[in-house]
Amino acid sequence: VDLYIDTGDQQRNKAIFAALEGRREEIEAAFGGGLRWERMDDKRASRIAMYYDRMIDINAEPFELKALRAWGVQMLIKLKRALDEPARQAMEPHLAQKNGKAVKPSH
Repeated sequence: VDLYIDTGDQQRNKAIFAALEGRREEIEAAFGGGLRWERMDDKRASRIAMYYDRMIDINAEPFELKALRAWGVQMLIKLKRALDEPARQAMEPHLAQKNGKAVKPSH
């Protein structure tokens, strides 16, 4: 489960990631635990993620797949709640400029 930051512009992606990473303690506290902070300097995008602690494939036992689905839904909800406002705030300066013209974000 992750927030994949890719606006199409590497510099903008890294700036958004840096803004979020600056609030790491707050975000992880809201999430309820540690997250993987993947700046990925060699890539255009960056990622903030939580990974399932076991390898599992489509041929796993039904109870394992059910557990994975439940975990994924739970983590997605927690990640959205933890990142919603910080991500909006991190992106706002970048949304304010569109095609070289100042744009007021709509809320």
